[in-house]
Amino acid sequence: MMTPTAPRSFQEIILRLQSYWASKGCAVLQPYDMEVGAGT
Repeated sequence: MMTPTAPRSFQEIILRLQSYWASKGCAVLQPYDMEVGAGT
């Protein structure tokens, strides 16, 4: 059995969390940010 190593970056933490929840059958949706006008 391999010992888990500490994540080296924030992106690796997010990737590990997504992999964990995907193995449980869940989908983690990332926020989507798009610049738009004021709409006036």
